[in-house]
Amino acid sequence: MVDVPSFQLRNILCEYSLSPPCAINRFIYPNIRQQIPTLHIFGTTPSGKKACVHVHGVLPYLLLRIGSEYTTRLDQLMRDRINRLIQRELTQNKEETTRQNDFVQRIEPVMGRVFLPRVSYPQPLRFLQKILDNSIE
Repeated sequence: MVDVPSFQLRNILCEYSLSPPCAINRFIYPNIRQQIPTLHIFGTTPSGKKACVHVHGVLPYLLLRIGSEYTTRLDQLMRDRINRLIQRELTQNKEETTRQNDFVQRIEPVMGRVFLPRVSYPQPLRFLQKILDNSIE
């Protein structure tokens, strides 16, 4: 078995900032006027030294359980429905003056175990959709 180098950090504080893409992530976000998130994780190493880790291009996401395999039709139906729901909510709350058409950056099919409260036995793998937010300015 090969030992993989690792870095451990006890998380003390985690914050984020929005800034234009840098050389590290410009190939993912070519629009230099776009603001992308960077997580700043401050903490201590196991030896007690202070450290800060910057994680570039992190997008917020949510996981939804679906009852069948991923299809492109399901992807489009979910994308349309989520976009309509978010737009309706923003319009009702008058938080958004300009209309945005696509709040979903992408949808990825994943397999995972769903946590069920009060169930102690392992759950089987299920089809999930990872929906990434597209609200970066």
